[in-house]
Amino acid sequence: MPSPATGSRSLAMIEPVIGLAVGVVLAAYLLYTLIYPEKF
Repeated sequence: MPSPATGSRSLAMIEPVIGLAVGVVLAAYLLYTLIYPEKF
């Protein structure tokens, strides 16, 4: 099987990082709203 192009390889490496960042931000937001519900 031929190796993927450099562009698709860099995209495949950064895509999980973006997903992880979104998940962490969402989890932090949900925890914050649970702890301080009177601010929302």
